[in-house]
Amino acid sequence: MPDKVRNYGIAHIGPVDLNNELLKVEMTSDKTFEAPEIQTFSVGNGARPASMDLTLTITVKGLSTDTTKQYVLLWYNHEDDVPTSNFARATTGCVWSTFPGHASTKYTATMQIKSSDKVFLRAIEMPPGGVAAPSTCPPARAAETTTCPVQRPVRVRPIPGKVHASSVLLPSS
Repeated sequence: MPDKVRNYGIAHIGPVDLNNELLKVEMTSDKTFEAPEIQTFSVGNGARPASMDLTLTITVKGLSTDTTKQYVLLWYNHEDDVPTSNFARATTGCVWSTFPGHASTKYTATMQIKSSDKVFLRAIEMPPGGVAAPSTCPPARAAETTTCPVQRPVRVRPIPGKVHASSVLLPSS
């Protein structure tokens, strides 16, 4: 590419999991574009465009075929709330879904969000004592007392296909 052409990308190599508690979570979106593109709304050039409706397909892999085992999918809506260990004891997220082991060793569901939402999912085996996170979703967040600095718009052209990660971070509008 010519030096004057800006090209951006992001790589996510996986979640921080200090105690090896997490199952693999894959998320894909039904959209691979942004309309209108955010780059047309530069800083100081007016309001950002309205967010779009997205459907995420969430697949949890690595389940036991034992249907007596239970699993839980935990949802966090801010990066600062996602724990790095002891996921079952954390109270900053919520229980989005519980499900049993399955012969296919995977669980699939869909989630409706806005492109301005932040969604962080973590899947764990349900411990004997259950989880501490509330069952009301989306997770509540304490009122913010700080404001985010204005950032320059970044253009990212998604590559169609599966995202092998357990987080989707979408910019807030």
